[in-house]
Amino acid sequence: SSFCGLCCLKPTASRLSVSGMSVPVDGQTGVLTVIGPMARDVDSIVLCMRALLCDYMFQLDPTVPPLPFNDEVYSGSKPLKIGYYDTYSFFPSTPSMRRAVQETKSLLEKAGHTLVPFSPPQLDIPISDFYLQIFLADGGSTFCNTFNGNLIDPHLKPIVSTCKIPFFIKRILSILLKPLSPRIAQSFAAMCSTRSVEDLWKNQKIGRA
Repeated sequence: SSFCGLCCLKPTASRLSVSGMSVPVDGQTGVLTVIGPMARDVDSIVLCMRALLCDYMFQLDPTVPPLPFNDEVYSGSKPLKIGYYDTYSFFPSTPSMRRAVQETKSLLEKAGHTLVPFSPPQLDIPISDFYLQIFLADGGSTFCNTFNGNLIDPHLKPIVSTCKIPFFIKRILSILLKPLSPRIAQSFAAMCSTRSVEDLWKNQKIGRA
C-alpha cells in the first residue's frame, strides 16, 4: 500500500475474521492468514476498524476474540513505547524502505513517543523451518492446484514451477546449491522435510512454542 500512497493496517492474527476468505492453502492452520484494511488516510482505517470490531462480527465468528475497538487508547495522549526494526537478514529491506522507517521513527519521537530498536531473534530459522515446512507440507501441490484453469501471474510462475519439481530433485538441489546460495538451498530443504503427518504435527508444535 505504501508504494501506492495508501495507508494500511495489518492486525494481529485472528483479530479480524477470515471466514469466507480465499487463501493460498485452504485448510492449513499452522500459518495463519492475516487481513487488514487499506484506505487513503488513517482516519478511514480507524473508521473501518471501529465498524469491524463490533459485537455482530464477534457473534458471526467465535474464533475472533471479543475485543472491541479501544477508543480510550486511540484517543489518549499518553506517550507510547514503540519497538521497531528496519531490516532483517532473510528478506533485506531496500534503502528506500529503511529510509521510510527512519523518517517515521523521527516523526513519532517528535510527537513525544519512545522508539526502541530491536532485532527479531533467529529470523532465518522460523521462516525456512516453520513457514515453508507447514505451508508447503505437501510439496506445494495444494498451492499449485489453486491455479488450475487460471492464468498465473508472471511474478508467481517461478514459485509455482519450483513447487512442481519432483521431490528427489528438490533434495538434490538443496545439497548442490548450499555453497552457492544457502538461502535457496535452505528453502528447497524445508520443502522436503515434511514426509509424514507426524512431521507436520511436530512442525506446528514447534511453531507455536
